[in-house]
Amino acid sequence: LKFQNGDIFVDVGGFDGMTSLEFIKRCPNYGHIYIFEPSEENFKKVVENLKNYERVSIVSKGLSDKKQILKFSDSLGSKSGISKNGNIEIKVDSLDHIVKDSITFIKMDIEGAESDAISGAANSILKNHPILIISVYHKPDDIRKIFEQIYTIRDDYNVYLRHYTEGTDETVMFFIPAE
Repeated sequence: LKFQNGDIFVDVGGFDGMTSLEFIKRCPNYGHIYIFEPSEENFKKVVENLKNYERVSIVSKGLSDKKQILKFSDSLGSKSGISKNGNIEIKVDSLDHIVKDSITFIKMDIEGAESDAISGAANSILKNHPILIISVYHKPDDIRKIFEQIYTIRDDYNVYLRHYTEGTDETVMFFIPAE
């Protein structure tokens, strides 16, 4: 991946902020970072871990296809996510509604809610043609569905798939703008 001065990074599912810190290490002259984390406990970790950085907006919301309140299970560790039986309510909104900057990079790992969040980011993807790094392992058909969804918005990406563990988790699809 190539980073440039002024890049605008969106970290959807910020967890503890470590992905954003890695981005800062690789692109110290970034333009802005937006971190979305709906879990109150994780939000506090993100705030603590990024308190010394400027041009960082930490948003205590999740992303979806529209503004709404959803049930969220926050006691399942890495399997936490949207659930009709969730133990807490979270606010969500669309990326297109919240971020008006020219986004250059989106990382998304939101425990199975990626497709709805992509729908809510369609205008940003169409207009800005950002690098996309999307987790595709939460649902059995995510690999196919997310690929098709992105290619319906823009079909000028080179696509790569990477698996990070020996188990079934952590399969990530990279959409790199074709040159």
